[in-house]
Amino acid sequence: MKETILKFKYMITPILMLFIIGIGGAIVLALEFSAHSLSQIPTIIVDHDNSLLSQSFVRELRTNSTFNIVAYSQIDNDVKDLIDKGDIAVGFIIPKNFSKDLTDGKNPNIMVVYDGAQMAMTASSKTKIAQILGTIKSAYLINVAEDQLGLMPEVAKNYINPIGYNYRLIGNPTQNMFNFFIPGFSINTIQVGMIIVVILLIKKVIAIKKYGLKVLWLDFWDQLVFLLYL
Repeated sequence: MKETILKFKYMITPILMLFIIGIGGAIVLALEFSAHSLSQIPTIIVDHDNSLLSQSFVRELRTNSTFNIVAYSQIDNDVKDLIDKGDIAVGFIIPKNFSKDLTDGKNPNIMVVYDGAQMAMTASSKTKIAQILGTIKSAYLINVAEDQLGLMPEVAKNYINPIGYNYRLIGNPTQNMFNFFIPGFSINTIQVGMIIVVILLIKKVIAIKKYGLKVLWLDFWDQLVFLLYL
């Protein structure tokens, strides 16, 4: 038995590398995606209006767990600069006279800038932004109906939002997209480990045939350096 183990000693390190790379890669992925769902997306606010309405919008963003407002500014270019630096993933630019234009029926627009290199954050933030804007729009229209038509708040609400809906996610209630990524990442990591093992074994067999059994006694660190060299 001992002779058999010594005969195939050169296979021990490559096999250990396979387990180290596979298990180590899985642990790294698990730590990286342990939060399951995206939250605290770094965000910048550029508010040129500073009205009660724009401050209400900013307050909704600040209290939403999806966004983490890391900077406020009055300069539009700061959004692009911070995205280029990787400091933020989403930026909001609220135009001047936003509240006044809304009251006058001029349909003002809030500019939302996304980091295209972080599509997971972009997809998650788009959903939350639509929900926040929908809530603010409904509140504004209810106020208009109350003031202009003299309707009671509950009646105005039913006119503005005549159809209610609820949704329930089956199988993925946290909307965790990383559950679908990790199996592919893990398989890819294991494949890389298997390729490295095969290369090591092939090179070791060639070395044995060329130089004899003395190459079997390469210690662990020699083989690790050889692996890094590959």
